[in-house]
Amino acid sequence: MPTIVRQEPTPSEDAYLQKLVEEYLKAKTFSDSAARRTDELKAELSNMVDNEGYSDHKGSKWLETKNGIQLKRERRVSVSLDQVSARAWAEGNDLWDQISVTVQMLDEDALATVAWEHPELQSEIQELYSEKENWAFKVIETKK
Repeated sequence: MPTIVRQEPTPSEDAYLQKLVEEYLKAKTFSDSAARRTDELKAELSNMVDNEGYSDHKGSKWLETKNGIQLKRERRVSVSLDQVSARAWAEGNDLWDQISVTVQMLDEDALATVAWEHPELQSEIQELYSEKENWAFKVIETKK
């Protein structure tokens, strides 16, 4: 494992770094607070549209302010097939073989078992995997 060498910032760099961190923490706190308030306002406005608005031909609900601002609770509908019911229906009508497909796919657990049982293949199997790297930014405040 590589050795991590900690570099201390110069006093001017440290003062600037400290200022940036403090500003970041204040902005983050404000942003979180603003997001919470935005969610509260949205919930209250949505409730007003639901209770006081009118529905259009698509089922969306509308409410308009006196100065012309329109609020809309847009109705969105998705349709999905009930797989269990469809299979029961198809089997009951002797159609299952006609409307179903068999999909072959890799069993990663079985691949890991092969790698475990055949150490000579481990390096080749390892090459089949790719790494994806991402970074998270965190500020960790020390307890005082």
